[in-house]
Amino acid sequence: MSTSFSTTPASFRSKTEPSTSCFEHNQMFWLAFTEMVRVVKPGGHVYINAPSNGTYHAYPYDNWRFYPDASLALVAWAKRQGMDVALIESFVARKKAVWNDCVMVFQRPIGGTTTPPERLLCDVFSDAFNIRTHESETVQNFSELPEDLLIARSLKEANAELEKTVKVGQRRSEAQERQIEAQRRQLEALRQQLEAARRDLSQSAATRRELDGALQTVERMKRSISWRLTKPLRLVIRAFRNTRQRLRG
Repeated sequence: MSTSFSTTPASFRSKTEPSTSCFEHNQMFWLAFTEMVRVVKPGGHVYINAPSNGTYHAYPYDNWRFYPDASLALVAWAKRQGMDVALIESFVARKKAVWNDCVMVFQRPIGGTTTPPERLLCDVFSDAFNIRTHESETVQNFSELPEDLLIARSLKEANAELEKTVKVGQRRSEAQERQIEAQRRQLEALRQQLEAARRDLSQSAATRRELDGALQTVERMKRSISWRLTKPLRLVIRAFRNTRQRLRG
């Protein structure tokens, strides 16, 4: 199988074999990959981008989603088929619309040697994550969660903070309602006190009017002829009462 490169004339081989948003629809994408490697020139590149996550879209089928480690699996598969290919880089780009694309770039070595480009795509997309370069075991800008779940977690945390804020607001509102109710009861008690005071004042005014009337009656009696005529009698009665009290004592 190592002679499979020779089945395509060199004049028909390409310098770059790109595939954009196709591998998720290909039921056997690994076969498509080895065919791309077969027809690319030595030193040429195979470029693949396919969804890492996103909505279901069947054209006519939607079969796969890809993580950067898929690039290592594709290299292993190609070598198993007797094809020499090396990984240049793989990463997951940040979300555009509903998609996070997994980008994978491979090179067909010349005499077993790769010639990496001066600048990698992951350098252009500085916010890319889970980056692998040159089949390194080190994953740069590692993220355990895909961006959808990161966004979901962020929204969940924001919602939790919002719920806390709402609960704090509810507690403050309830406390204010209790304060308002207490003030309402205090105002009602004060109203009742004022009503009682008003009644007391009314009764006092009535009593004062009665006393004033009685004093006026006494004054009129003092000025009357009958009051002056009965003065000696009142003196005798007073003296009689005083004498009787002394005899009893």
